[in-house]
Order: sequence, then C-alpha cells, then structure tokens
Amino acid sequence: MKFLYSTASASISVTNNVSSIFTVNFKQIEALLNNNAFQIILSAFFGGFFAGLFAYIFESKRRSNEKRSDKYYEHRNTIVQIEHELIPVRVNMSRNISSINEAIENTNENNIRLILRFYKLVFSTGLSLRLLNLDLINIYSETYSLLQSINADFEYIGDIIKALQNEINNGKPDVNKLNMYKIFLTNLKKDCDKTDKKTLELLSFCQCAINIDDIKMKNLFIKKGGQINYKISKKDLNKKSNSTEKQENLPYKNGEERPKFVTPYLDIKKVIINVR
Repeated sequence: MKFLYSTASASISVTNNVSSIFTVNFKQIEALLNNNAFQIILSAFFGGFFAGLFAYIFESKRRSNEKRSDKYYEHRNTIVQIEHELIPVRVNMSRNISSINEAIENTNENNIRLILRFYKLVFSTGLSLRLLNLDLINIYSETYSLLQSINADFEYIGDIIKALQNEINNGKPDVNKLNMYKIFLTNLKKDCDKTDKKTLELLSFCQCAINIDDIKMKNLFIKKGGQINYKISKKDLNKKSNSTEKQENLPYKNGEERPKFVTPYLDIKKVIINVR
C-alpha cells in the first residue's frame, strides 16, 4: 500500500510541474503577441506573404492564358498555312491527273505514251504538331502521307521512263519495262484521284474552321485549354467541298487569259515490218 501511495504522489507532482510550464509559456506568448514591435513585424510578414501568394497565383494564371493564346494563334496560323499550301498542290495534282489521263487514252497495242514530266507536290511536314484539333490532325496526316507516296511514285515511274529512253536510243526498249509502265500508270491514276479527294477534304475542313467565330473559340480555349473542337457536320463539309470544286472549275470569261502548262511526252509506236 505504501508503494502504491508513493507512486501516485510522484505522478501528481509531475503533472503539476507540466501544468506550471505550460502556464508560463502561455503567458510569455501572450506578452509577445501584445508587444507592438512584434505586431508590426508579424503584420509585415503576413502582408508580404499573402501579397506574394496572390501575385504568384495571378501571374501564373496570366502566363498560362498567354501561352494558351499563343498556342491558339499558332493553331490558327497553321490552318491558314495549310490552306495556302493546298492551292498549288491541287493545281499541280490537276496537271498530273490530266497528263496521266491523256497518256492512258493514247496508250494501246500500237502506241505507248511516256510522260516525261510530273509536277512535284510540295507540302510542309510537321504541321500536325501545331494543330489543336484531332480531326484536323488526322486528315492532315493522311493527306501528307498520300502526297509523299505519290511523289515517291513519280520518282519511281520517272526512273522507268529514263531507263526506257536510254534503251530506245540504243534501239532495244525492254518489253517488260513497257508493260510495267502501263500497269503502274493505271494504278498511279487511282492513287492520284484518291489523293485529290483527300486534299479537297482537308482544304474544305480548313475553310470551315476558319469561318467559325474566332473570338468565342479563342476565349473557350483560353479558359479550358485541351483541344479545340469544331462542330463541322458532314453535310457542311460536303457543301464546302462542292463549292470549292465549283470555283476551281469555273469557265474562263471572254478575253481572260488561260493559264498554260506543258507536259512533254514521248510516244513509242509499234511498227510492223513485212519481210518478203
């Protein structure tokens, strides 16, 4: 019993000591808070802290809005660039298709027309990195891939034609190369027609996107970020495509000078020699 009593007395003593320590500390803190110099320092600290915090928040938001604004205008300018580049691409594609059609029409059992010049289709690479609309990125990427493939085909068929020219100069054209040329020419026409439709789709999409309310679209993108969503229906896209095709095929007015282009060609005629 004595042991238990001693332990209890010791516990009460320790508790009293802790309470006295907290009482002293609290009084010191209260005295410090009531000190005028400390209050001035504390006010200056919190004033500077919150001023810096709010300045950081607003500056961060301003920079974010500025970057989004720059991205938006970069996207917008890229659409305009694509539209401008597609005009000469479609002109040259039209020339190539016209040359290919004429070559196919003038190629038969007795004659093969070799096209000596193809117009290269120049289209900038990497523009998808500056676009903010997924549909536009997909159409651009597919169009760019098709144009690159067509240019590679032009180079390949050009090499075949050069080889045939050398063989013709030596009086011995390779029959296999001639047959390869005729088959390749037919496939090239299909690929050119497909690419021509895709460039028209991309051009029409760009024109529709440019006509959408710029300020409203910009403010929405700056506020939310992410992607830019154009609500362009298939009907509107087809309507714009038909309008663009109609403008491209407008008849020339009387006295208006027509643009001219020359596609050199070489006809290889089959000659039958009767030997008696």
